[in-house]
Amino acid sequence: MNIEQISKFAYSVLSAYSESIGEKQKSDWKDLHSEKKQTFRRGVDAHMSNPDISEGQAHDLWIDEKHAQGWKWGMEKDEKKKEHPNMVPYNELPENQKAKSTIFKSIVNNLSLLIK
Repeated sequence: MNIEQISKFAYSVLSAYSESIGEKQKSDWKDLHSEKKQTFRRGVDAHMSNPDISEGQAHDLWIDEKHAQGWKWGMEKDEKKKEHPNMVPYNELPENQKAKSTIFKSIVNNLSLLIK
């Protein structure tokens, strides 16, 4: 597997999880905006480069990536305004959002083993 394949798989799992907690998601990787795909790819690369990265450190990288794309904190996720409620320190995230980081890390770390 490569970064693209792991990114697609991670997105599909996290999309299903997000829907299970009441968040609407675009259901298919091919329908995603290139920025979101890039964020997933960079997240996968960060975990593959440093398998011991903490969920908090990975969240900080996610925030940095979003800021670089022009995003800021907002009460609700709004792709047009580029606002996202998860642009807060990791320890301030609701548990259902922290779970996404744990799931993502597990997916990447385990699928990375297939490459080695």
